[in-house]
Amino acid sequence: MAYRIHDSVVSGELDFRVKGRVTGYLDLFGCDVPVHLDLRGFPNPDLAGVILRFKNPEANQPLPYGMHPIQEGTTGDLTASRKNRILDCSVEEAMALAKQKLPFPEHWGNTLYLEWFSSYNGRVVVEIGDAEVHVEGMPTWRMTEEDQCRQQEEMFDAFGNFMNSLQDAIDEEDPEGFGEE
Repeated sequence: MAYRIHDSVVSGELDFRVKGRVTGYLDLFGCDVPVHLDLRGFPNPDLAGVILRFKNPEANQPLPYGMHPIQEGTTGDLTASRKNRILDCSVEEAMALAKQKLPFPEHWGNTLYLEWFSSYNGRVVVEIGDAEVHVEGMPTWRMTEEDQCRQQEEMFDAFGNFMNSLQDAIDEEDPEGFGEE
């Protein structure tokens, strides 16, 4: 389960210039104060060593429940070049066409995908298909094969730790296992 906030993220700036560290902020719809990120770990190679600025033209939803204003934790999958099918119509229009077994307008494009594991909000995901993305500056460092292997290992470890914390929470709620058959 992930805390998906893409409909609430208006814009953001993430700094990947320090190897092994990600800092920055996200502006959220209806919030006066940005959410600050301070993460350990690596982005994917496309973002290594640069500053990423982005806007989400589709942001229109306040957060349904609390987001801690300081997100500390570890990186997950961070990329501005995930390939996805992107709708060229509203979700409602696509659903109506799909019910009629008609094709709906879409195209392949890059998706901004930001995932991290926060000690406050657990797994957080921002996935924006129509983001206005700007990468600033020349990379201050580039990922080596060793960095990429380390990034993958750390990402899997972070996800495993997140899943273990969910299991621990379930066990706390039902320590005797009464919910089991």
